[in-house]
Amino acid sequence: MQLDEGANASDTKRGKTAATADTAYKIPTEADFLYAFSCPPGYFSFRNGKQGSWFIQAITKVFKKHGTNLEIMQLLTRVNQTVAMEFESNSQNKDYTGKKQIPTIVSLLTKDLYFTRNRWTED
Repeated sequence: MQLDEGANASDTKRGKTAATADTAYKIPTEADFLYAFSCPPGYFSFRNGKQGSWFIQAITKVFKKHGTNLEIMQLLTRVNQTVAMEFESNSQNKDYTGKKQIPTIVSLLTKDLYFTRNRWTED
């Protein structure tokens, strides 16, 4: 077991007035990380040999459509929904047919996260 000593940070947007705009504060050292996994530990992650993994297909679809107008947790929740509802395995081995998958999100974020410009559409 260990104790978190924290890390010093500053944020020019936290203050309400110009005098307090550059505010220093302390956050946990593990704060502001976001982990997205294609499936929970111990489960299989499926992929299509031509189109790629279900998880990456869903991320691409959701981020292209909503990448600049939804917060990251909303985006990843829609990725979860897409993988869970739109994909089902189909294999020559019947033990691997009709199976489903759900991605896993682990958020240690302390703020909302938005993408400000759409990098998900082709120019």
